[in-house]
Formats: sequence, structure tokens, C-alpha cells
Amino acid sequence: LDAALAGDPTLALAHNLRAAVFYRRGEYPEAVAGHRRALACDDADAGAHNHLAWIRAACPDDAIRDGADAIAHATKACELSG
Repeated sequence: LDAALAGDPTLALAHNLRAAVFYRRGEYPEAVAGHRRALACDDADAGAHNHLAWIRAACPDDAIRDGADAIAHATKACELSG
């Protein structure tokens, strides 16, 4: 994923996949940042909004959870996906 992003830093999918790896490793701030980078590349990525909503709603780290942000991203994911 790092090599793919070095070649094209606008690959939203690569940012999302890399964020998922960070999440699985317990690197929650990096996971949030990765999904935000994906959205900077493609704000219409419903999957990125969904993943970010989930992390912000249910992360085991209290410092990462943010209900208002989770609702905003979940709402956007629903709007985009119909």
C-alpha cells in the first residue's frame, strides 16, 4: 500500500486499506487519519465515510470516539449509497 501511494497519493482505496491495517494494529489515530486522507482524495467515497463513522462510534480508545462526527459520516455514507 505504501508503494501504491508513493506512485499515486490520490488512491482513496489504498488509503482506506492502509487505515484498516492501522486499526487492526491498534493504531487508532493513524486509522482515522488514513480514512480522512481517503476522503480528501474522494469525498464521495461512501465506504470511507462508513469506516470513519464506525471508528468514531465504536473505537475502544475513548479519545478517538466522537458521536457527532460518527453521525455526520454515517449520514453522508447513507446519502451517497442511497
